[in-house]
Amino acid sequence: MASRPSPATAPRRRSWRSAVLGALATLAGGAALAGDIDRPLSGTWAAVPAGDLARRLAAEAGLPIVIDRRVDPTRPVSLEADDEPLASIVARLAAAATARAVALQATIRILPEDRAALTAAAEIRRQRDVAALPAAVRSRALATAPWSWKDGAVPRALLHDAATEAGFALDGLDRLPHDHFRGLTLPPLTLADRLDLILGQFDRRVDWSGVTGTSAGEATRLPTVPLADGLDPAGRDKPRRSALAPRPPAAGITGVRDPGRDRFTLRAEAPLEELLAVVARRTGLALMLDPERLVAAGVKPAAIVKVEVRDATRAELLDAITAPLGVTWRVSGTRLEVPAPE
Repeated sequence: MASRPSPATAPRRRSWRSAVLGALATLAGGAALAGDIDRPLSGTWAAVPAGDLARRLAAEAGLPIVIDRRVDPTRPVSLEADDEPLASIVARLAAAATARAVALQATIRILPEDRAALTAAAEIRRQRDVAALPAAVRSRALATAPWSWKDGAVPRALLHDAATEAGFALDGLDRLPHDHFRGLTLPPLTLADRLDLILGQFDRRVDWSGVTGTSAGEATRLPTVPLADGLDPAGRDKPRRSALAPRPPAAGITGVRDPGRDRFTLRAEAPLEELLAVVARRTGLALMLDPERLVAAGVKPAAIVKVEVRDATRAELLDAITAPLGVTWRVSGTRLEVPAPE
């Protein structure tokens, strides 16, 4: 992340970050968000898998970010943010993965674009139906517990076990296609959230208005229905918060700044060419990379570079990226030349 610290803004800026290993992700439901998705964050992520970046942003937001099974978590994503609301960054991550991000009560979900409105509406409907349940059944539906599973877990088994443990029998599991999920660890979520977390990825949901066996001594059965059944996204089930959207472009900045005098904090692991391109853009330079001379020097443009610097000048940052590889650089006018001409 490039930062231009001033006494007023420096405390709010964060370092550029490369994400760690990714995960599947989660769904859930609601009104007021538990995490903080509107605070500003600065960062640069170069060719980071979508799942990895989702995990890092989830840690910043204080909410799980769930990538739907129909969205590729390995898709490389490159983003830059400068004091941008976290919600906007998540929205751009989703767009880069050809998906949409929806903020629910307990999670943020990245899912196919045509499922965004329905998923948010399903949460509103669920909250209304659960609130109308008999107290004893409602308390079980809203009981919270953490949830985790290992790679290869079968969705049907996860749903069956979660429902059974809470004293419910979940109908319609045979309608789910056989699948295997990546390992995932979630913070405490309500049973209702946990069930729809998985069902929603198969376009289904629990119909809490059709729960049977609510009297003493009866087995409590939970019917499952297609996600869209009985929903009114424009009426009673209209979401309080629409799908997340990127922040509008800032108005033009007056005055002249000297990118060569900016200070940078960077922690990244990315291909050399991608990393140099990011630094060039952030400092107003055009990257002029000479792949043939790089290869002649024994360095591939796709070589992975690990770098960590704090409060560095542009020159110090470029040195930190290129020196370990024995590569030179030069700034000539508005050009960043790598390797530097002999």
